[in-house]
Amino acid sequence: MTDRKRVRWFRLSGTASRKEVWAWFALFLWSILLLAAVDVLVAVPGIELRLLTYGFLGGSYVGWSTALVRRLHASNRSGWWFLLTAVPGLGLLATLFFMLARPRQSRRGRWAPKARYAFGLAGLMVVGLFLASRAFWAPYIITAGSMKPTLHVGDFMIAQTLGAYQPARGDVVVFRHPRNGMDTVKRIIGLPGDQVQMAGGRLLLNGRVLEIASLGNFYEIYRPQGAMGLRPICVNGPLADGDFCLKPLFRETMADGRSYRILDFEEGFADSTDVFEVPADQLFMMGDNRDNSNDSRWPVIWGGMGFVPIENVYGRARLVVFSAGGRSLFDFDAWRGNRYLVVLE
Repeated sequence: MTDRKRVRWFRLSGTASRKEVWAWFALFLWSILLLAAVDVLVAVPGIELRLLTYGFLGGSYVGWSTALVRRLHASNRSGWWFLLTAVPGLGLLATLFFMLARPRQSRRGRWAPKARYAFGLAGLMVVGLFLASRAFWAPYIITAGSMKPTLHVGDFMIAQTLGAYQPARGDVVVFRHPRNGMDTVKRIIGLPGDQVQMAGGRLLLNGRVLEIASLGNFYEIYRPQGAMGLRPICVNGPLADGDFCLKPLFRETMADGRSYRILDFEEGFADSTDVFEVPADQLFMMGDNRDNSNDSRWPVIWGGMGFVPIENVYGRARLVVFSAGGRSLFDFDAWRGNRYLVVLE
């Protein structure tokens, strides 16, 4: 094998045939299907399996992207056109066009070949690192209000993905819903062997009433929130769009001193329950929006969540990057200016 053939893969210089580009593209699609299969068939993938699947995805992506850049060169186009493939909506059309493109009259690049190579390689390394880092974190969008005031509808949240997870009371976690299989976010209240009960709106953990302190009112704008356009529940209604929506805000403190904010604004069925004894290898979950959360207080036979197997937990919610509270991401006036880089408690 010649030196030229040995270093051809993953190079941005030179040319590539259509056959080579389509072969890498097929491998990239296959790696996506493999990753999806792992997420579906394996309850909680270990860190080694995650590294393997994401590494394969990242490697196949870099192989395809560099081959596509070389294909652009073969059709007498600048490799920088590859950046169009990252544009939402336009990316698929650009990808198909570039992979099927016919040669055209050559145009001289504005930068020297070495400079183009260095900048292009740096860009691909950033993309590759982004894909590989998904083995350790994952983004989620909050679509419901069950975790207010900790998480708002439209929050773009980062969760730390976990290998062998040691659950702790008070952690906000992402997990697979035991009934419908959907990604769900709640707070861990009870560990295996704990006794959990609600009495008159107060939480009892192992027979001890958790302390709460009033923090006044929680404020938000009364308007449609999220893709479903759901309006918040308020104690000061009726309201018109744009008015302030109020709900009583409290801080709840566990026996170990860990505390978090909750909303509690009415006396409902789930405010007074029997004693729940958490089985082995299960968790008791609750939403911080106590009167608007379908959680472990509701049994599965009633359409609720019931207990959650520990193995269903994906990761721990860590950070809100930013928050878009409108019906669309492009509803810029609904972006919340106080929700940038919020560390979750």
